[in-house]
Amino acid sequence: AVDFRAGTITLVIGKTRRPHRLPMNDAVRAMLQRIWRPEQGEHLLYVTASNRQLYQQWHAIQKAADIKPPYFGLHDLRRTCATELE
Repeated sequence: AVDFRAGTITLVIGKTRRPHRLPMNDAVRAMLQRIWRPEQGEHLLYVTASNRQLYQQWHAIQKAADIKPPYFGLHDLRRTCATELE
């Protein structure tokens, strides 16, 4: 869940399914606002049983950010976030 007013992203992760609220920096907020369209409803990304659609959307986000292929994967993003959090 992205809350542009509060500047946060809420993720429900892990076995406990507890929500974790993370702050967005200005660059993340600007990029998400650039790709989100009100007519698509409240969801920015849709996750289905297969991850195919999620990866297609992830590539679209990178394309919108003018990142050229080969695109980086979600695991690359996870490792970068873990490094930054340390």
